[in-house]
Amino acid sequence: MNRLILFLILASFATGCKKDQFIHDSSAYTTLSADNVRFDTVFTSAGSITKSLKIFNLNDQKLLINTIQLAGGPGSPFKININGQPGIQQEQIEIPAGDSIYVFVQVTIDPTNDRNPFIVSDSIQISCNGNVQWIQLEAYGQNAHFLNNYSITTNESWLNDLPYIISGELNVEESGSLTIQKGVRVYAHSNAAIRVHGSLSVMGESGDSNNVVFTNDRLDLPYNSLPGSWQGIIFESNSSGNNLNWAVIKNAINAISLRKSPGNNYQLSIKNSTIDNSSLDAIISNGSSFYAENCLISNNGQGIHIDNGGKYHLIHCTLAAYTNNLVQHNEPQVFISDSFEDAGQIVSSTTNALFENCIIWGDEGFMGNEVITDRKGIQDFDLRFTNSLIRSDGFDSLQQFDNCHLNIDPMFVNTDPATAPYNFRLIENSAAIDFGIPTAVTTDLDNQIRSLPDLGCYEFLQ
Repeated sequence: MNRLILFLILASFATGCKKDQFIHDSSAYTTLSADNVRFDTVFTSAGSITKSLKIFNLNDQKLLINTIQLAGGPGSPFKININGQPGIQQEQIEIPAGDSIYVFVQVTIDPTNDRNPFIVSDSIQISCNGNVQWIQLEAYGQNAHFLNNYSITTNESWLNDLPYIISGELNVEESGSLTIQKGVRVYAHSNAAIRVHGSLSVMGESGDSNNVVFTNDRLDLPYNSLPGSWQGIIFESNSSGNNLNWAVIKNAINAISLRKSPGNNYQLSIKNSTIDNSSLDAIISNGSSFYAENCLISNNGQGIHIDNGGKYHLIHCTLAAYTNNLVQHNEPQVFISDSFEDAGQIVSSTTNALFENCIIWGDEGFMGNEVITDRKGIQDFDLRFTNSLIRSDGFDSLQQFDNCHLNIDPMFVNTDPATAPYNFRLIENSAAIDFGIPTAVTTDLDNQIRSLPDLGCYEFLQ
């Protein structure tokens, strides 16, 4: 059972309890360090969420609680369980000296036709010999489209009317296509995946409310920022013509997986998008191809992982990783290999990758090189960095640098996990300012105009 512990400290309820059996000091008092239990958004029909609190007896004698009850009774959306016993009320509860009991609180939100978020509430009453205290219960509910092992076989478009909740797998079959309009929120249940055999087009626009967001469906702390909470988006080998515009993909295992596809066109184009907090890879490719511009790939287990070669072009992308208590930075931001093992045999393919006006960086002391290559085949291996800033010793003969800054701190606004959120915009005097070459990319991830272009996804603003 997933639960968040909230500590409810009762110094004493004691007035008038039984002499010589329970504490009876008339000067005893009660304190609450938390007088409410609040659930963040709970989607209707998506199951229930449980939190728990603890009642402590900090006295040196036994404590008798007359009643703990759920004020809303059997019709409440909340349920309580007191020390392993379910029910809306329990009486004559003893807590030994220096001991404690658990009270578990569960909420299940019933379906509603309301598209707007709503609030449900109740309270727990705790009483002992005329002393009464209340714990307020509050949950935010939200209706949604619920898709369980859902398949798309024709052309389907998702509008921004309600969130979409995915459990099992969402399959876009080879005969199907899915278009997701601006502002849509897609929430994936534990281990859910989006698998694309046909095509996926994400049509987000600039601005947080217009971005299309893919994340997990637990919005309560700490699960709303837990990496590895869902599988991610998988583009199979028969998938083509995929576009992600103004997308935000968070908390996946592998946010984007690409399988080798036939043809010379890029299997995926991703623009003005953010991939954050994946437990493994932001983008993993097996011999496939993608184009990326104005993308922030931040604090993933690994940024870009390429096996079996392929074709790749990244312009104005920021790849950055800093160790925090959720994701360790112990893998390079870019790993490129021309080969992989298939049925015990090593196979390899031509590799062509170009990085222009990019920043590839991680915190000091973890990875001396943020770009690692591995070549086992005899096919062409062309890896170029143009006008980019990279943490690298520059000694890898497979990496070609043209007018690049090596091992110069890009000077991001904030990379301290203790003062999150992270901010990978540039500060004044950064070596990345005005160091880019003009390209067809004329705005940045904030939709600001690029003049003398800066490196990475953000243009520095005076």
